[in-house]
Amino acid sequence: MLGVMAGQLLKSTRGPMAKLGWLAGTALVCLVLSLVWGRWYPMIVSVTTGSWVLFVGAIGSWLLALFYLVIDVWGFRRWAFFFVVIGSNSIAVYMAAHLFDFRHIGNVFVGGLLKWVGPGATLSRRWRLSIVIWLILYWMYRKKSFIKV
Repeated sequence: MLGVMAGQLLKSTRGPMAKLGWLAGTALVCLVLSLVWGRWYPMIVSVTTGSWVLFVGAIGSWLLALFYLVIDVWGFRRWAFFFVVIGSNSIAVYMAAHLFDFRHIGNVFVGGLLKWVGPGATLSRRWRLSIVIWLILYWMYRKKSFIKV
């Protein structure tokens, strides 16, 4: 619900500072409510309690306000291209991660480097996986191939 309300706010005709105020205010209210409610209904991640949802909603609202300020209000957009590529086909990433084992594809390109990585092999494997997925998404972005629901 918080995401839907934030989306409606960002699509509204309100001014940028009003939008920022609403996002920051929502974050503050969610944080206070989560801390107060957490006294009787503790924040438990594995159970996803209501106080935890409000706490995470506060963090999300603050981050949305920050990125809205930097990208849309101040106009610093170039650094966010990496995320635009991912966000343009997020459904494709979600589906592909369940259909394909990208570790094998990553090993094709840089698998021979593992013997020199040493203890960082697991981290290296995850970075390779992320790079392969991002390159596939970039190819889809360049071809203007977007999967929508």
